Amino acid sequence: MRARKRFAALMAAILTALSGAALAQEYDAQQAKSWMEQFAQALSQLAPVNDPAQTLDPARPGEYLQEYEFGTVQAATSGKPTAAQIEEIDVSTAQVTDARGIRVGMTLNEALNGLSIPQTEANLAVLNTQEAGVGWCWAYLGEGGVYGVEWLTYDLTEPVTEYTLTYVIDGDTVSGIRVKAAASTRAQAEAGLATAKEIADKQRSTAVLTASDAAMFGEEDLTVNESRVLGAEAYALVQAIGEPNEVQTLPAGGGRILLYDGAAVQLGLDEATGAEVVLGVTATGGGLTGPRGLAVGMTAADAAGRFRCDADVYASGGVIYMEGEAYGEPPFAEMTAVQKDEAAIRYLCRTAGGEDVRLDVGVQNGYVNYWHLYIGGEAADSE
Repeated sequence: MRARKRFAALMAAILTALSGAALAQEYDAQQAKSWMEQFAQALSQLAPVNDPAQTLDPARPGEYLQEYEFGTVQAATSGKPTAAQIEEIDVSTAQVTDARGIRVGMTLNEALNGLSIPQTEANLAVLNTQEAGVGWCWAYLGEGGVYGVEWLTYDLTEPVTEYTLTYVIDGDTVSGIRVKAAASTRAQAEAGLATAKEIADKQRSTAVLTASDAAMFGEEDLTVNESRVLGAEAYALVQAIGEPNEVQTLPAGGGRILLYDGAAVQLGLDEATGAEVVLGVTATGGGLTGPRGLAVGMTAADAAGRFRCDADVYASGGVIYMEGEAYGEPPFAEMTAVQKDEAAIRYLCRTAGGEDVRLDVGVQNGYVNYWHLYIGGEAADSE
């Protein structure tokens, strides 16, 4: 029991030391090397539950398997390995956090942290390539969906080292984590990156949304027909788009609905001023334009290209950008697959006054079939 408590305390030290950073999309050589050194230091205080000397395989001299409660370590020694002597780590419990802040038991989406998995008939899909240095991430795909996600990165300082971080995916859950370090060459690293980029280029032709450096959806985008109407008094909206065809009053003081050809506007009471203000605008026809000229009938790529998109997004959906404190916190944008050939894009921002604003864009067969812009309680209730 005492040994078990000591093990738990030491593993907690690894968790504390390595999980302080936010979840990271990329995995680079500096992260990998630093994590491996900290892991080796913590491991030096633990005793394996087996006798590593008994695991030596004559066919693979110099390789020993060390077993621990969290999993196994393959090293070039039967004693306490240094970081340089560790060849592979297989983690099967939640006691160890990797260099990206991921543990066994976390979800696939948490492991991806915003990366999108392309819709492809191939068994291998590239998710991204490293911005600096040499590295990439790809996913292994089968009939049941994703069964593995892997990051590869290279320390090009001689002797060159390849670091691999692999997540074994069971359903929607990380069931195992494998960390490897192996000798490599600059030529192998560059050839691997070239292959990853070639696969990514082929995938890009099937992307629903493509990367864009436009500005994020923000408070300045609360417009209809180029006029700021969201949150404004009702008369400002009528001035911008004209008189409605019909007005409906909602029960229990729920406000009013103004009906137009292919559009509807929700009005509500501003409790602070007592004025009737615009809470939401929905367009299902081409008569109105929304933020940045967004209109029903334009292509999804055109619509989304008017706003920031950090990486290509495919039919399966994914995060477009994430700048809030947590997933789904504004500023935030993502695309969600609804069913075959249908998707929903949502953009979230927060005004200077602390109100949440949401823009929903419906996509069908690659074209915008509706957009919905709303503010305040309705936007928050729709999360």
